Amino acid sequence: MWFVGCYVSGYAQNHMFDQAINMFQLMLTDAKCKPDQTTLVSVLSACSHLGSLEYGKLIDSYIKKHKFELSVSLGNALIDMFAKCGHVEMQNQFSIRWLVDV
Repeated sequence: MWFVGCYVSGYAQNHMFDQAINMFQLMLTDAKCKPDQTTLVSVLSACSHLGSLEYGKLIDSYIKKHKFELSVSLGNALIDMFAKCGHVEMQNQFSIRWLVDV
C-alpha cells in the first residue's frame, strides 16, 4: 500500500507535520503497510520541524530493528532530526556510527 507513504510525504512537504506523523502511525498498525526510506525521511523531517525528539528516537529504533540500510538521505534526516531537536550528543554519536558503517 504505497499510497500511504505518499500521504506521509505529502503532509510533511506541505508543513502538515502532525498529520504526517499520525499517518505514519496508522501505517505501522496495518500489517500490509511497510514504510520505505522515502517515508522514513519524510516522517523524520516532520519530527525535526515539531521538535519531537521522543518520536524521532522511536523511528531511529524502528530503522535499527528492521535493519534499514542507511542511505545518504536517511542518514542525513536522522542527523538533522537529532540536531534540530537539540540532542547534539546523539547527533555526534550517530554521525560517528554512520561513518563507521559507510
